Amino acid sequence: MNSEKISSIVLAVLVAIAAIVCVLFCVGGSEEAVYSGEAFEAPNYTGAVLNVVYAFFGLAIVATVVSAILSFFVKLKNDKRSAYTSIAMIVALSLLCGITYAIGDGTPLNMPNYDGNENVEGSLKLADMCLYSIYTLFVLAVVAALFNVTIAKSLNKVK
Repeated sequence: MNSEKISSIVLAVLVAIAAIVCVLFCVGGSEEAVYSGEAFEAPNYTGAVLNVVYAFFGLAIVATVVSAILSFFVKLKNDKRSAYTSIAMIVALSLLCGITYAIGDGTPLNMPNYDGNENVEGSLKLADMCLYSIYTLFVLAVVAALFNVTIAKSLNKVK
């Protein structure tokens, strides 16, 4: 069995799991819950949806790290410069995450009627890290796209 067939099977299984959990969430009913004296409808399978999202996120991280490591060793045999460039990108992304985590604000928020345990420094800094990383990568993508268009136009004028 080749890797393309395995990838297709894994994709189909993951999509099926996501579809089943989505259908359960949408049609699985709800129950009335009371939080801080106020009643609201809470879907029965919210926890299942969150668990599937966490599992998929973990799988994506593991797959990314494993494929980056394997790609590094394959490229190292053929093209050392390309191998070191791919490792440099992983290091740059890790540095970005570290820097954005460090500059994140961990001051607990004033949230009336919230009794959860996520309003702590680590969770807040992690949320800031995600947001700041997204903002930074978005700006870099726009700059790269504009730079690419500018270079392409200037190369077409030269020809």
